[in-house]
Amino acid sequence: MSYGFLLTLVSTLSASVYEYAFGLLPPYGYLTVPVITGTAGGVTATAGCIGLLALKRRADPARTTPGMLRADLAFLWALLLLMVTGLLVLAVRTTPLFGAVLVVHLAAVIVAFAIAPYTKFVHFLFRTLAIHKDNLDGARRIS
Repeated sequence: MSYGFLLTLVSTLSASVYEYAFGLLPPYGYLTVPVITGTAGGVTATAGCIGLLALKRRADPARTTPGMLRADLAFLWALLLLMVTGLLVLAVRTTPLFGAVLVVHLAAVIVAFAIAPYTKFVHFLFRTLAIHKDNLDGARRIS
């Protein structure tokens, strides 16, 4: 799921570069960086979300709290909705359904980012800060 999420991030950033640096407006061709990375990332992250939801069902409930479990499940469902609607945006981009699907997709983006700080998704941030602090403390001990 992580690699899929990163690929969708690359897709979004490359689409931004296409638009603002090169003046190329969407929709982009099927063989462009935004479409290829977005499609690969969306499919990969969708599979990852489904897999993580299945693992959550089998997980030992003693290893978490009910509140954290609810937050993790809400985040996984929001990410799944985000990825599926992103793929649907690509599929319906030339049809009248495009506007409605895009609104649902953008709402899923907002929900996922609103829920993320309350889940284990931010663990990488806290872990990185802890490693940085440890390195700073180690540098102080040496000098």
